[in-house]
Amino acid sequence: MVKLPPIRETVAGREWIQEGQISVLSGLIEAKFGIPKSMSSKSLEDLTVETLDELSEEILKIDSADELASWIEEHIPKRD
Repeated sequence: MVKLPPIRETVAGREWIQEGQISVLSGLIEAKFGIPKSMSSKSLEDLTVETLDELSEEILKIDSADELASWIEEHIPKRD
């Protein structure tokens, strides 16, 4: 029997999870701040799966679109 790695450990799995997280978070952001899904999705694409998990817990504590933008900016991984 072939043992497969957990889905979070595969590139395709992480991309699939990330797409789902972005879709849900974009809907929440649109409902809470009135930011269209297309705009928030682009901002969220640079975040890791782990950071999107963290944002899903923080989103209810964030009070403004500016605060959200700052949070996202602070959590985008630095590129060399």
